Amino acid sequence: MSSYNDFLSFPKEEDQNAHREEVNESAFRQALERLGKGKPSPRGTGGGKTVANKPRPARQADPTQRRRKFVQDGDVRVEHHSLATGRATPRAIHAQQDDRSEIEQLRHKVQFEQKLREQAELRLSEAQAQIRSLTTRIGHADVIAAEHKNRLAAQDAELLSVRAELYNANEENSHLHEELNRLKAKQRTVETRTAAAQPPAAAPDDATPADEPEPVKWWLR
Repeated sequence: MSSYNDFLSFPKEEDQNAHREEVNESAFRQALERLGKGKPSPRGTGGGKTVANKPRPARQADPTQRRRKFVQDGDVRVEHHSLATGRATPRAIHAQQDDRSEIEQLRHKVQFEQKLREQAELRLSEAQAQIRSLTTRIGHADVIAAEHKNRLAAQDAELLSVRAELYNANEENSHLHEELNRLKAKQRTVETRTAAAQPPAAAPDDATPADEPEPVKWWLR
């Protein structure tokens, strides 16, 4: 029974496909040969003789190239349709909508980033302008502060000079006071010594007639 089944078993699918490809290729070659025979043969240059067609060598199958397959009975024809042409499926439409929504989101995000960048650049320019203004004001303030420092230094030098003069005047005044006190003490000492050396003055007596001057006798002249 098993041998009968093996004898009547159908060839495998791979064998069938290979056999079909060979049959299709041979049929395609025969059709090309028939088309070539139907065309008029080209005339030769030297006379009326026709040039015999040389047999073409058998074309070797390139393993890298894919063989053409013709649809046979019982085969299912598969067609690939791109999303750009033909009627799109709901899944493709949904994918396109998702892509479009994602593109819109990316576009809005880019616009938002551009606005943020513009705002940041505007703030940066304003900050730079404020920095330049503050730098100018600081420069003017430094100049004014330097002028005030110079004035204060001159005033301090003048004040030190006045203080030195005042100190010298005070020293001279103290020396003069000391000299005056010394002279006063010396004068008091001299006066005391002079008073002690003089005798006491006598009390004045009553005037006598002898002491009085004699009257002038004017009538004797």
